[in-house]
Amino acid sequence: MRATLPQAVLCFMHPVKTAGAIAEAYSVHGVRTFSLDCQEELDKIVAATTAEDGTPAADLRLCVRLRVSSEYSELSLASKFGIDLADAAPLLQATRQVSDWLGICFHVGSQAMTPFAYVQALERVRAAIVFNDTFFAQQTRQIADAAARHRVATLSGITRFAEAGNLINYGAELLDNFRRAATYVDKILKGAKPGDLPFEQPTRYYLTLNLKTAKALGLTIPQSLLVSADKVI
Repeated sequence: MRATLPQAVLCFMHPVKTAGAIAEAYSVHGVRTFSLDCQEELDKIVAATTAEDGTPAADLRLCVRLRVSSEYSELSLASKFGIDLADAAPLLQATRQVSDWLGICFHVGSQAMTPFAYVQALERVRAAIVFNDTFFAQQTRQIADAAARHRVATLSGITRFAEAGNLINYGAELLDNFRRAATYVDKILKGAKPGDLPFEQPTRYYLTLNLKTAKALGLTIPQSLLVSADKVI
């Protein structure tokens, strides 16, 4: 493939791979995008792409595979691959720590011959992610009410998203970001050029779980996720 299409972007999307296959894909074929659905697979990808001097790969593009319905397929893969939404937060958290590029992928099953399979899967994944911007931050209660009516689990990086009645929020504290922004203002006022200032990323992320919402949705939050949460409602 690489010889035939040298400009092609290759992705290794099977969630179960050998360490040797990962290393060859990364080092020989230039693959940077990999999928995974468990911590074990994440650890394998990180180890297989780490340089001999111990330097971890800085250009990984990782996709966490979510489990979606396979009702339109001839052969379901839902019981074999993909992580449940209720279990996904710690894996998304861990994946984000080793990759600046984080995505979500899914598989509707083998021989799914109707586009409705993809429509349904996309709607579920889309409903599970709420974008972290000002508009959505002002609509957290409305989002929670709509999610409850449609029995959809929601996950966002919006601060206090779970406190509004949604299932999970995982992200940086906005007030911390505002405080850090003040240091940029101070440097600029003292003569620094904005273009010369480095970008900063949050160093602390907070996980909040809403057990009341989980119970209403019929979801069981794993104990491993509960003990890692900063706040449980």
